[in-house]
Amino acid sequence: MLTEDKDLIKDEQYLVNYVTDRFNKAQAAREGLSDDWENYHKLYKNQHTGDESEAHRVCRSKLFFPKVMTAINTASPIFISPFLNNEKPFITALPREQTDIDNAKIVTDLLMYITDVCNFGMRMIPFWKQFLMYGTAFVKITWKFKDKYDDPWIESLNLFDCFLDPDASNLEDARFFIQRSFVDMDYLIQKEKDGTYINVDKIGSKYNSNKKTTDINNTDVVVRNQDLSNSIVAEDDGDRESTDSDLIEIWEYWEDDRVIHIADRSVVLSAMDNPFAHGKKPFVMAKYNEDPFEPYGIGMIEPIASLQLETNHMRNLAIDSKNRSVYQMYTCKKSTWLDLKKNFLQWEMDRIIPTQSTDDLVPLKTNQMVGLADGEADRIDREISLAVGISDYMAGTAQPKSNVPAYAVNSQISQSTQRFDIPQKVGLEAVKDMFQMILSLCRQYMNDKKVIRILNNGDVSFKDIFPDNIVNEFDLRIKVDPTGQLQIEEQKQSDVLIQLHKGNPAIDQTELTKRNLEAHNINNIQQLMTKQAPMAPQMPGQPNIPGQPNQPQQTPPQLQQGGM
Repeated sequence: MLTEDKDLIKDEQYLVNYVTDRFNKAQAAREGLSDDWENYHKLYKNQHTGDESEAHRVCRSKLFFPKVMTAINTASPIFISPFLNNEKPFITALPREQTDIDNAKIVTDLLMYITDVCNFGMRMIPFWKQFLMYGTAFVKITWKFKDKYDDPWIESLNLFDCFLDPDASNLEDARFFIQRSFVDMDYLIQKEKDGTYINVDKIGSKYNSNKKTTDINNTDVVVRNQDLSNSIVAEDDGDRESTDSDLIEIWEYWEDDRVIHIADRSVVLSAMDNPFAHGKKPFVMAKYNEDPFEPYGIGMIEPIASLQLETNHMRNLAIDSKNRSVYQMYTCKKSTWLDLKKNFLQWEMDRIIPTQSTDDLVPLKTNQMVGLADGEADRIDREISLAVGISDYMAGTAQPKSNVPAYAVNSQISQSTQRFDIPQKVGLEAVKDMFQMILSLCRQYMNDKKVIRILNNGDVSFKDIFPDNIVNEFDLRIKVDPTGQLQIEEQKQSDVLIQLHKGNPAIDQTELTKRNLEAHNINNIQQLMTKQAPMAPQMPGQPNIPGQPNQPQQTPPQLQQGGM
């Protein structure tokens, strides 16, 4: 709700100056970083940077060899793939009280349902890409109000539009966080009609000269007695189609207890208390490699950026050298040189250079560096692999050897991914923080029964969830299997259990078979389980097992023979 506390709001100009001062400090503190991020982005897109100007002057070949992109795309599945399968739960809610054991299962189902309807895995791809490329990534967690269903909203933010308090080393300790965006005037006018923004008519005439704006009755910063907690949620993209070529810069300034929106660095659109019950800035931050006491982290590209430039230079030199061996040049005496205007040393096919030589035409000798360049390229590849932990097994380029057993290959892959253990744990901790924030929003906004869909190996069911099921606090555990090794081990253990307990009357054979099929990710299990698994015949002298069909008692052999 927008506040009428004059100590908080004061006047519009004060708010503009206050937010502008903090934005300028945050922007100035990361000015050099932004330039680095721009270069890293170019390297990822296989574009030459300004740092290669000298190499461009020396080499005629100007190819780009995608070492950076290969490294990022090889590491990406470790972080992205585990969240793309919404049917396999990666979240488990743990109760803090004994009375919440059943509710913990309900919370788990609710959070997995949210990952499905929010398309969590796909929406998180930009987050993980920036996490790897730049070493820092932000995601925004809000609530999306829709006509029929209300759900949390997950948005990966563009790092270039995120401005963190430069005196903080993490988001929790930061005094403020600013998200920058650019919108058209149509969007702001619609938000004003919704009662979300005010003062839209004060934005410069360059944006709204061709627009028909409505009369605004309330031009104060304070919008009275109106709950605007939906003012900071994301709308459907279809609601924000631009008809203008001019976009307006918006600052969304957050502290733990309030949020302020500034347009065009001069107009206050809203100023309100934090609408969320968790009382935090609605963002989650993750750093790939921690730079102690610094606000931003270190990504995979930073340590190999210079190696990418060296790769380009050495490989292009080798190509030039090969071209020189194919396209011969010659020297000749000046008397045979007809076109003196071409007297410059630039290599070109069949070019002739006039000299003081007495010979009419002599092939120009060149130094071949193909072997040297190829050797340097191999050395650079090893250094890149060492710097970022990308092995041939991870990249899928290792040459198969017939005498190497499968378990040895799996061990190599497992060892290769150990370099990513710490970044992955950091990322999973961020995911846990996201879902704790989502769970808090569900407590705040789920005021009635909600029906959720549950997916389980192709089977679909529905469950009713009530506010009382989620009212208490739960701990969350995130478990993923990026390389598939855990799943392989689970399948092996399940197969062993099937063989070990086959026919065991103390084990429910139907349930054992079902769990084995689940371990192997078999879909539509219920359709396969049409018959109950037969029970093994009871061994002579074995007592009846409760819950199992009674077996006829057999006479011990001793009694049959008249013994005892």
